[in-house]
Amino acid sequence: MRTTRILAILVLALGVMVCTGGLAGAVDMGSAFTYQGRLILDANAVSGEYDLQFKLYDSLTGGTQVGSTLDANEVDVNDGYFTLLLDFGSAAAIFDGNARWLEIGVREGDLEDPNAYSVFAPRQELTPAPYALYAASAPGGAGADNDWKVTGTNMFSMPVGNVGIGTTTPSFKLTLDNDGGIIAKGTFGSGSSLAVGGAGTRLVWYPKKAAFRVGYVAGAHWDDTNVGYRSFAVGRSTTASGDNSTAMGYRTTASGSSSTAMGFDTTASGGNSTGMGDSTTASGHSSTAMGQYTTASGGASTAMALEQPPAGPAQPQWGLAQPPAGSAQPQWGNKQPPAGASQRQ
Repeated sequence: MRTTRILAILVLALGVMVCTGGLAGAVDMGSAFTYQGRLILDANAVSGEYDLQFKLYDSLTGGTQVGSTLDANEVDVNDGYFTLLLDFGSAAAIFDGNARWLEIGVREGDLEDPNAYSVFAPRQELTPAPYALYAASAPGGAGADNDWKVTGTNMFSMPVGNVGIGTTTPSFKLTLDNDGGIIAKGTFGSGSSLAVGGAGTRLVWYPKKAAFRVGYVAGAHWDDTNVGYRSFAVGRSTTASGDNSTAMGYRTTASGSSSTAMGFDTTASGGNSTGMGDSTTASGHSSTAMGQYTTASGGASTAMALEQPPAGPAQPQWGLAQPPAGSAQPQWGNKQPPAGASQRQ
C-alpha cells in the first residue's frame, strides 16, 4: 500500500463568515466560508487528486468537536493550491463568538482501498475576516469592544448607552432623526406570544393579536390573557380585553367586543358598548353610559349625567338623580318623578 507523506499544509487565506444576523441592510451571508490552502510534499508543491477532511474544535488540543465532519474527496490540487467551500452547519450555533480551531486531514485520492488520513498539527485557529471585525466593533469603537453579541438566534447590545439612527447624539435608547419613521410589520395570529407581563411602563406592539399598548400598568392589565385581538389601550392601568376594544384614561376597562371605555374607572362590558366619564358602566349590548356614576344595563340604552339608576332596554336617561324610566320613556332634568307610559318630563 502506498503511503502519503505530506509534510506541511500552508494556509494562504481563510475567510470566515459573519453572524447570521449580518449588518443592517446586508444580504444574508449564510454559514459557508471559503478556505484556500497549499499542499507540500518533501518541500515540493504537489499536483493531483487528494482527499481532505475538516473538523472544527473548541480548543487547540483535545476539546470537543463542533459541528459536522466535512469530507472533500478527490479534490483537484494544482501546484499545491486548492480552494474549497466549507459549511459546518448553522452559523449561529457554530460561530457563537467563541474561538474555533480547524483540524485538517489529507490522503491521496486515487487509492482504491481506504487509507487513513494524515492529520496536521497543530490545529489552525479561525480568525475573522475584516468585515466580521467591523460587525463586532462597529464604527467609532476602539477595536473589538463587544458592542453586539449573538446568542443562538438572538442578537443584543452589550453597552448600556443609546443607539442613534440619523443622529450622533441619541437622547434615548433608540433615537431616530432626520425625519426618520418606524414601520413594524407582522402576521396576525402568528409569531411569538407576549412574554412581558405585570406592572411597568412600556410601549408594546403585538403583531400576533394586532394589539397596541402604551403607558403604565400597576398589575396584569396588559398581560397576554388580558389583551384582546385588534385592541388598543393607552394611559394608566387600562384594560382592553375584548376583541376590537379600546380603553383610554385611568383604570378603564373595555371587556365587551368592539367596546370603548374612556375617562376614569369606566367599564364597557356589553358588546358594542361605550362607557365615558367617571365611574360609568355600559353593560347592555350597544349601550352608552356617560357622565358620573351612570349605568346603562339594557340593550341599546343610554344613561347620562350624574347618578342615574340603570336604564332599561332602549331607554335614554339624563339629568340628576332620575328614578327609573318606563318603557320607551326618556327623562331629563333634576329629581323627576316616575314618568308614565309614553310621557316626557
